[in-house]
Order: sequence, then structure tokens, then C-alpha cells
Amino acid sequence: MMKKQIVTVLVILILLPGWGVAQDKLPVPRTPDSWVNDYANLFSAAEVSGLDQKLNGFEYRNSTQIFVVTIDNNQGYPASMLAPMIGEEWGVGEKGKDNGIVVLVDMQERDVYIATGYGNEEFVTDALAKRIVENEIIPNFKNGEYFAGID
Repeated sequence: MMKKQIVTVLVILILLPGWGVAQDKLPVPRTPDSWVNDYANLFSAAEVSGLDQKLNGFEYRNSTQIFVVTIDNNQGYPASMLAPMIGEEWGVGEKGKDNGIVVLVDMQERDVYIATGYGNEEFVTDALAKRIVENEIIPNFKNGEYFAGID
């Protein structure tokens, strides 16, 4: 039994530094610029401003924080893994409520993923998030209408 515990501790000690390095390599800054973080330059300044105001009002009315993130280099992370990592890094959602949402647009892989905090899962289930991506976002993106897809 003691041998198993030693092996477990050694594995944790070996993997922990590597995980920390991976966290350092997120393809976004450590803190968000605003509600809309358009690192792939998909939106005009007016679109960013309008969407920012809309998301700020949404958070004011019901406390749910929604961040939009666009990237053109995912540094090897799939969107389904990267979106929650960004949410965690940025502290998206109110502390204790875990009511944040990250909408990630990965232009490198042509992928979109919606990550929801546990506090929003009853309202935005994984199935609903997938339907939003497939039925609302992707059709607009296919027409080159990135803002319409996210708005």
C-alpha cells in the first residue's frame, strides 16, 4: 500500500510542473481586455463596442458574465479544453456562483465552443450550447458574418 502512495506522489510531482508550464502558454493574456476579446480581429471596433455594452448590461441585470474570445493560434489546445481554461484563468463568473460563460472562436481550427460554469448549467446545458453553436453561430460564420454569429 505504501508503494502505491509513493508512486502516486511521484507522478503528481512529475506532472505538476508540466501542467504549470501549459498554463503559462495560454494563447490569451492573463486578464481579459473587456467582455469581447477579439484576438483574431474578426470584428470592427464598433461591433466590439456594441457587443461589449450588451454583455455588460446582461451581467448587470442577472450577474452572469459572458466573455467572447476569438483566437487565431490555439497553441495546440482543442477549443473544448481551452475555453474552460480561459474561464478559470480569468475568473469568469461571480465567486461562489460559478456563473460565467466563455464563448471561444478558434479560427485556427475553425471551431467554436461555449464553456459554462456550473452555476449556469441548468440554463445553458452542454446540449443547448452545442445547438447554439450548430444552429446560430456556424451558419452565420459560413456566410462570413462573424459578428452576426456571435451577436
